[in-house]
Amino acid sequence: MNKVIFVTILSFLSYSRLSGQMMIPNAVILPSTLKNDSTQFTERINQFLLKMDEGRIDTSMVYGKNIALAVSVFNSFKGYQDENDTIQSIYTPYLINIFPISDNQFEASVAFIDSERLKAFVRFLIKAENAQYKFSLLLDRNTANWQTTQVGTVKYHHRTPLNLDVAKKFDATNQEIARKFGLTVDSFDFYLNHNYQEALNILGIEYDVLVNGEYRDGSGVDEKTIFAITGNEDFSHDVFHYYSEKIRTEKRNYPADEGFAYLWGNAYYTDKANNMIYVDQLVVELRKYIQQNPDVDLLELFNKRPYIFTEPAPELNIKSLLSALICNDVEKKHGLEGVKKLLNCGRGDDNFFKVTKELIGLERGNFNTEVMSLIEQF
Repeated sequence: MNKVIFVTILSFLSYSRLSGQMMIPNAVILPSTLKNDSTQFTERINQFLLKMDEGRIDTSMVYGKNIALAVSVFNSFKGYQDENDTIQSIYTPYLINIFPISDNQFEASVAFIDSERLKAFVRFLIKAENAQYKFSLLLDRNTANWQTTQVGTVKYHHRTPLNLDVAKKFDATNQEIARKFGLTVDSFDFYLNHNYQEALNILGIEYDVLVNGEYRDGSGVDEKTIFAITGNEDFSHDVFHYYSEKIRTEKRNYPADEGFAYLWGNAYYTDKANNMIYVDQLVVELRKYIQQNPDVDLLELFNKRPYIFTEPAPELNIKSLLSALICNDVEKKHGLEGVKKLLNCGRGDDNFFKVTKELIGLERGNFNTEVMSLIEQF
């Protein structure tokens, strides 16, 4: 899936252009410690918002335990545009509330509004430091009372009991993927949020029009930080993408990268019982589908990617599953050398089939018979 939450966080700032001035309504009362410095305070926030709009936040402007993550989050919106917006609109940030949480630290709430709608509502921290102002995410403050459990290479942040068996499996998979690629095994901070909206909220994003209502996704890996898919401890699908990006020398090939992510990791989504879904389960469902649809054209499924599954989750991608079966055959016959060759075949299905023909004799012309055989043998 490789969906990263930080592509959408603060994205409202980039498909609409900043008006250049933050509005402070009369109803907002600045804390007494800021009243004597209100001009510099306003200028600094405006500078911060403008730099976010340009994707130019640097480490000197932020603070917190994970400065790299904060910089990544604040800069990630750069160049993002709502595909439904044909004309860029002008939005104005309104300071809605600000209050002290310590002698020199404040929490601020800003609403981003254009002439038609609320774009987003964001909370973040501001620290007065040596006559300057720095900014931070709410992540550390919002999770300060969460438990932490170290499981091998993964530090879990959680409020409810950890499923230790799943956590150990994810840790083992993380190490296995890295070592198969000959890479250093990285360690991660893993937040077990219940859903995608909660992941936004603990970062300080209360509302974002672009992702309003989305809840089934997770996020990461960004600066070695992960946000869970519906609270599940396994994030190995996107951890595969994290490592494969390090060894790729060509542009990402979707069926190859997704196929191996399904195969070495998981199918990204959870079932109704919140269990992660794996390839072997999906092959069983695919066989049922073929029995019910004996004239099915597997190549057409690969090309058009219809959502054919109702169980174990409706979001599952048939192209990724078929690719996983092909990738499995490549790995069995050619090992890591074949894996790397397929991952580095370049963008597009034509390049994918060029390499599969070379490695295992599979091409469009024999796709149905060859893949049907792989389904039967798996």
